[in-house]
Amino acid sequence: MSAQTATPATLSLAERRQQVIPAVENPAASYLENLHARWAAEQNDLFAVGEHVQQIAKLLNLNFNQVRDTGGSNPNFLTGSFYLSDKNTNIYIQLVSYPKSKAGQLQVSSSYPRNLRGELPSYPAVRFDDSINIGANRTPEQAAKDIQNRFLPYHRKAYAAYLDAVARDSDRASVVHENLQRLVAAGGTRAKAGHNNNPKDSEQHFYHSHGDARVTDTQVYFDRMTLSVELAEKVLTLLAAHAPKK
Repeated sequence: MSAQTATPATLSLAERRQQVIPAVENPAASYLENLHARWAAEQNDLFAVGEHVQQIAKLLNLNFNQVRDTGGSNPNFLTGSFYLSDKNTNIYIQLVSYPKSKAGQLQVSSSYPRNLRGELPSYPAVRFDDSINIGANRTPEQAAKDIQNRFLPYHRKAYAAYLDAVARDSDRASVVHENLQRLVAAGGTRAKAGHNNNPKDSEQHFYHSHGDARVTDTQVYFDRMTLSVELAEKVLTLLAAHAPKK
């Protein structure tokens, strides 16, 4: 490829990074001046990587976001991490083998949604190590084709399953909380919710006139028996009616 025909869309990652002028240590400059020069060169390099990934995002019709450093010594600095997304897709891309002398490669993986508790919902059919690597010699068009053919079909199926699982977790937590309120009301004045209950949890505790119990979206676990929510509500109503007065 000649310099006359090379464009940002046809440059490989390695070629694009080679165009970035590296920092050169200046013996006459102070330590702080040389440090700032290295930071500036690093940011120029990461900006070039970002341009490359942004070209990939455009070819895939995905939104592009380059992650910035939100802590440490360089707040708001560019990083080698990126998110490409739409409503059916959430891809995390990371620059691997960071030193510029190693040209690097892009690691493409899935970024899955979390449930209400900040956890990945249980979905055994999805493996957690799904990723592919894109070599530094690939142009944006070649990289986009790699992602389109080798990664996106699986990712979108798994991502949709995770969205469904997150929605189910949210619905289940709402039902659990509603069940808790029903059972506490049925238990009378001696019944109360547990102190450490979290409305986002899939199981909650409560106290009644004869001890304590746990409730889920479908069942209630007493000390010696497990009942449906409907039957437990009836039992608690009877227990409350015959409980000794305080």
